[in-house]
Amino acid sequence: MTAGRGAASAAGAPRGDDPVARRRRRRQLRLRMLGVVAASYLLDALVLLAYAAAGTTSLRVPVGYAFAGGLVCAGFLVAFTAGVAEDAPDPFLTLCRPWPAWRSRSPCWSRHPRSASYS
Repeated sequence: MTAGRGAASAAGAPRGDDPVARRRRRRQLRLRMLGVVAASYLLDALVLLAYAAAGTTSLRVPVGYAFAGGLVCAGFLVAFTAGVAEDAPDPFLTLCRPWPAWRSRSPCWSRHPRSASYS
């Protein structure tokens, strides 16, 4: 009897009980999601490039947006490959993405020694 995705095996243990395999699957999923985010930045930059071609905005806007999106994706790629996300309370670091808007109130930095005074 073969178990489906997320189903229990014949012995009663859930599939993927191995922590190493679970970490590997999570890392692959995070990198796949990061690829989707990078594709979204690229699509938005292409739309902005079309606006620049129409003359409604300067060429600096799509180039700057693509550069900023590349920096964001590169930063998360470094964080994901370095293993920062493995031990974080949010393994996909989704709560860290709007950090510039939240500044010190971001829950992803709650372990920082100075964050207790901001809570």
